[in-house]
Amino acid sequence: QTSVRSDVYALGALLFFCLTGVDPKPGLDMREQCEARGIPTPLADAVCMSMALDPVKRFASAEALGRATRAAYDLSRPVRPPAPAPVRTPASETVLTPQGLQNPAGLPRPAASAAYGLLSRVPESLGRIWNTLVCFSLLVFFAGSHFAVFHPTGANQSYPTWLLIIEYFFFVDGLMVLMHFALLDKRRLRRRFALLDSYRGKKLAKLWFKALGVLLLCMIVIVAVANATGVVDTSAT
Repeated sequence: QTSVRSDVYALGALLFFCLTGVDPKPGLDMREQCEARGIPTPLADAVCMSMALDPVKRFASAEALGRATRAAYDLSRPVRPPAPAPVRTPASETVLTPQGLQNPAGLPRPAASAAYGLLSRVPESLGRIWNTLVCFSLLVFFAGSHFAVFHPTGANQSYPTWLLIIEYFFFVDGLMVLMHFALLDKRRLRRRFALLDSYRGKKLAKLWFKALGVLLLCMIVIVAVANATGVVDTSAT
């Protein structure tokens, strides 16, 4: 039975052929074949992931493979010298560049594309180390929340356990998950999950703030109800 991931495997083999001029050899380690043919590491990652023996480990769609390949190509191509500074003609607002007249308004290009190009030059190996540190930090926060719930100190000793569970496991841990997710290097996640790749820049920021707003609203409601019903004794503090 064929599927989308079968097509992804075939496209990965085609990508290998386009990069080397030879067909990949079935049964041999793809990483070793890519290294033997001198394929740059970012492009080799795309080939190996698309041709993984386990279909679950392949790209979820041809579109995701295409995005990963374009990003890998940008990482692999040599850095070009900076282009000459554009010259603005005094008679109009057009800009003279080596490719002709461009950017009629004479406005600078968005800084987002420049920032994305800078981040794309960070090796993925460093991104994996960074993600490991971020995940470790999150686990430390989880351990702290567990201790605060089952070994309460100070004013928390007067609160019921169910309220502490909601406060720490839902609100505090949820807030920490949001903050740590914002710090992650998401390049590998975007290649694996096409839905995540569709959220970038302002779109991802809006989704993040919406999730934060939902957490804050729920916690405010819970605390208000607890105070109104006398579950939380504010007079003791």
